[in-house]
Amino acid sequence: MNNSKIYNEWASENRFQVGDTIKYWKDYVMQVGEVEYKKCNSSRPNCFSNTGSTIYRLEHPWSFYAISRDVGHCGKG
Repeated sequence: MNNSKIYNEWASENRFQVGDTIKYWKDYVMQVGEVEYKKCNSSRPNCFSNTGSTIYRLEHPWSFYAISRDVGHCGKG
Protein backbone atom coordinates (compact mmCIF):
# COMPACT_ATOMS: atom_id res chain seq x y z
CA MET A 1 0.00 0.00 0.00
CA ASN A 2 1.38 3.40 -0.99
CA ASN A 3 0.92 5.97 1.77
CA SER A 4 2.61 8.87 -0.02
CA LYS A 5 -0.67 10.81 -0.28
CA ILE A 6 -1.10 10.67 3.50
CA TYR A 7 2.46 11.89 4.13
CA ASN A 8 2.30 14.58 1.46
CA GLU A 9 -0.98 15.90 2.89
CA TRP A 10 0.53 15.94 6.38
CA ALA A 11 3.63 17.76 5.16
CA SER A 12 1.60 20.34 3.22
CA GLU A 13 -0.40 21.19 6.37
CA ASN A 14 2.64 21.59 8.63
CA ARG A 15 5.21 24.32 8.44
CA PHE A 16 8.52 24.19 10.20
CA GLN A 17 10.72 27.07 11.21
CA VAL A 18 14.47 27.60 11.07
CA GLY A 19 15.84 26.07 14.26
CA ASP A 20 13.24 23.27 14.45
CA THR A 21 14.45 19.68 14.55
CA ILE A 22 13.09 16.62 12.80
CA LYS A 23 13.75 13.16 14.24
CA TYR A 24 13.87 9.85 12.38
CA TRP A 25 14.04 6.45 14.03
CA LYS A 26 14.75 2.95 12.85
CA ASP A 27 15.62 3.86 9.29
CA TYR A 28 18.50 5.02 7.14
CA VAL A 29 17.54 8.48 5.90
CA MET A 30 18.83 10.38 2.91
CA GLN A 31 18.25 14.03 2.09
CA VAL A 32 17.61 14.36 -1.63
CA GLY A 33 16.39 16.95 -4.10
CA GLU A 34 12.77 17.29 -5.18
CA VAL A 35 13.24 15.32 -8.42
CA GLU A 36 14.96 12.43 -6.61
CA TYR A 37 12.24 12.48 -3.95
CA LYS A 38 9.46 12.18 -6.52
CA LYS A 39 11.28 9.32 -8.27
CA CYS A 40 12.41 7.53 -5.06
CA ASN A 41 15.95 7.87 -6.41
CA SER A 42 18.53 7.36 -3.70
CA SER A 43 21.61 7.10 -5.92
CA ARG A 44 22.88 10.67 -5.25
CA PRO A 45 21.82 11.87 -1.79
CA ASN A 46 22.81 15.32 -0.53
CA CYS A 47 23.16 13.90 2.98
CA PHE A 48 22.98 10.38 4.40
CA SER A 49 22.49 9.10 7.93
CA ASN A 50 23.10 5.47 8.71
CA THR A 51 22.74 5.55 12.48
CA GLY A 52 19.11 4.43 12.51
CA SER A 53 18.30 7.39 14.76
CA THR A 54 18.83 10.85 13.32
CA ILE A 55 18.01 14.40 14.29
CA TYR A 56 18.10 17.03 11.53
CA ARG A 57 18.22 20.66 12.58
CA LEU A 58 16.63 22.95 9.99
CA GLU A 59 19.15 25.73 9.56
CA HIS A 60 17.86 27.38 6.37
CA PRO A 61 14.41 28.21 4.97
CA TRP A 62 13.88 25.82 2.05
CA SER A 63 11.99 22.70 1.07
CA PHE A 64 13.50 19.59 2.59
CA TYR A 65 13.09 16.18 0.95
CA ALA A 66 14.08 12.95 2.67
CA ILE A 67 13.66 9.33 1.68
CA SER A 68 14.59 5.97 3.08
CA ARG A 69 17.67 4.18 1.77
CA ASP A 70 15.46 1.12 1.50
CA VAL A 71 13.85 1.41 -1.96
CA GLY A 72 10.94 -0.74 -0.77
CA HIS A 73 10.09 1.81 1.93
CA CYS A 74 10.05 4.72 -0.50
CA GLY A 75 7.98 2.77 -3.02
CA LYS A 76 5.37 2.15 -0.33
CA GLY A 77 5.11 5.86 0.43
